[in-house]
Amino acid sequence: MVNWREIQDKAAAFAQEWKGAGSEDSEAKAFWIRFFDVFGVRERSLGMFERRVKLLGERNGKIDFFAPNKFLVEHKSRGKDLDAAFEQAGDYFDALSEDEKPRFIIVSDFERIRIYDLEAQDNLAREFEFSLNELPNHVQRFAFLTEEEVREYKEEEPITVRAVKAIGELYEALKNSNYTREDISPLLTRFVFCCFSDDTGIFNRNAVYEYLRERAQADDTGIGSHLGAIFDVLNTPADKRQTTMNPVLASLPYVNGGLFKATLHSIFGSREVQELMLKCLGFNWSRVSPEIFGSMFQGVIDETVRRNLGAHYTSEINILKVINGLFLDELKVELDGAKTNKAKLESLWDKLADITLLDPACGCGNFLVVSYRELRRIELEILKRLYPDGKLPKGAKAEALSRLSIEHMYGIELEDFPAEVAKLSLYVVDHMMNAELGEYFGKHIVKLPLKEQPHIVKGNALTVDWSVVVPKEIYSFF
Repeated sequence: MVNWREIQDKAAAFAQEWKGAGSEDSEAKAFWIRFFDVFGVRERSLGMFERRVKLLGERNGKIDFFAPNKFLVEHKSRGKDLDAAFEQAGDYFDALSEDEKPRFIIVSDFERIRIYDLEAQDNLAREFEFSLNELPNHVQRFAFLTEEEVREYKEEEPITVRAVKAIGELYEALKNSNYTREDISPLLTRFVFCCFSDDTGIFNRNAVYEYLRERAQADDTGIGSHLGAIFDVLNTPADKRQTTMNPVLASLPYVNGGLFKATLHSIFGSREVQELMLKCLGFNWSRVSPEIFGSMFQGVIDETVRRNLGAHYTSEINILKVINGLFLDELKVELDGAKTNKAKLESLWDKLADITLLDPACGCGNFLVVSYRELRRIELEILKRLYPDGKLPKGAKAEALSRLSIEHMYGIELEDFPAEVAKLSLYVVDHMMNAELGEYFGKHIVKLPLKEQPHIVKGNALTVDWSVVVPKEIYSFF
């Protein structure tokens, strides 16, 4: 079984190593040798460089790299036209014999990589392009290098109304099945965490989706027990797990952090519940925006109940209007004034690390999520100025470099489900910002198990003593 998380780590280091390359003549060959090494394969076992072909009109051509029946590569210098590179690769493809023609064509100019799947059934899946620094997020598109089955990817819109509606439908199906109301909120929170992790490198890509899909094909109603097994594994350290479990389950990391700690009632799912779960997992959660979770909450509770609770979703634009004036503008002015002065940057970094926020009516946590994200972006800019070469300071570990923590985020919320979603949203945004940090330093960061936790308290902000939630001397803004 391919360890995709290990490959992602290698891909992050590769992207960092080659981010300044640009010459086809002097660097392309070494680039692809190192690229194949990311996936644990040698170029000689795949194919050959500079395979000669006879083109129309008795012209000669050379394929930059050719793996018969699999793929060919056409590489150009930085900034060159990839459309023209594909046309050139197409000429080579036409010149090959039928028993050698590859399924994939790859074109690149170092900075960008584009893959064409010539056997894709859907035009949307036929062509996919990404930048070099995004390689860790897309390594499974090169499954053909590892001999694994190639899954056809259909590019979904970012998680939109359709994804939110699917979560809402799952909520209703569980509620209508008489599944315990107190368990629905943590169940959906765990499930959405799995959806997100399946697409963003926390798990091996599509591990949960493929595992549940295979079980669904074998049993129309048995998916619930298998989901429970996934939750149990995510709550169990690797050295405490049974050695006889399914390899996919064994590949899942230890998460815990309180997210999977409590035991939930078993799900005796119907075909409808099963299909809805697979539908939700089928969306592309790698493009998730934490802002989505607010609208998700709106999508899964009755409109009348929502109105009575005063649950109103606040857009990111309006959130920024508030927090910019409250503290972000001042921090950005200080950042501009610090320029590249190390002492001033370190002082500002310490200030960021001390900021503690309280939202006494946090709902799904949107104010906290956007605030934390913006603070992490300021921190990343500080790091870029302190380490402009993109190299980690001596002895530092990328996953421990950030001084900010979601443990400085506090909230009070009346209802169970939005409180659970607020915690999930903060886990999600923390992972997203760790990914941005890792991208700059050429590291793939996944901070597991979840040791840092936001403090979201269930209660009525009108009656709860706020100083019990967070002492007055600790919080900076509320």
